[in-house]
Amino acid sequence: YENKDIITKKSYSIKEMLEGPLRNKPFLHLTIAFIFAILAQAIFLGVLVYYLRYNLNLNDTQVSLVNIIMWIVALFWVFPIDHWSTKYSKVVSWTISMGIWLLCMIVFPLFFIMTSILVVGLNALYQVIYAMISDCVEVDELMSGERREGLFYSMATVSQKLAAASGVSVLGMIIDYVGYNPAVSVQSMQTVQGFHNIFVIGTSVCLLLSIVTMATNPLTKKRYSEVLEVVRLKRAGKEIALDEFKDLLFIKKNRK
Repeated sequence: YENKDIITKKSYSIKEMLEGPLRNKPFLHLTIAFIFAILAQAIFLGVLVYYLRYNLNLNDTQVSLVNIIMWIVALFWVFPIDHWSTKYSKVVSWTISMGIWLLCMIVFPLFFIMTSILVVGLNALYQVIYAMISDCVEVDELMSGERREGLFYSMATVSQKLAAASGVSVLGMIIDYVGYNPAVSVQSMQTVQGFHNIFVIGTSVCLLLSIVTMATNPLTKKRYSEVLEVVRLKRAGKEIALDEFKDLLFIKKNRK
């Protein structure tokens, strides 16, 4: 059923569509952090099987068991992530989750324990990000006076797809570069070391960049409450001064 009475038709130019997200500082922080985390995910999942088999010398059954345990435990991490987001903030929840993942990468050889713990980061990757986008929509409404959820969610999804596609493509070339030979059961020491560097260092660098980008997000829990209050006043027809939100928006200067 489609309620045609509430459908509004308004066309936007590409410039107008990009302007809102690009002037929204929290959304830019969120998107960049998301891209780095997607790259970390692409590296981690893309090299995980190789690392388990050739670096930790696990057989096919053990590799499958690691993956099964990891994704079953992932279901239970939903609740701590939600608790951190509610009690502290979504930024804090992201930082904790990605920080745990980063710490686990450093001590990953304890594989059964680490996969059960680090999966919190893989959960937060989507659970926290898509919850935060709605906060950015509120910030955009300060400037535009409209709610444009579709625009922000679609841009985040496009960023995710581009990051994943580019990450997987480059990862495939790097695996070839380190000398992986699928025709042999034992890889060279150079290849095994290459897997270690890609898996541990590559994932860790992307996670660290994601944590730093998100931790510097200006939309704190207190600031978000202030945004909600001002949005409420704006909807009631009151004028607001955007200069008070320079920390959240790139505000255009009026040309005389």
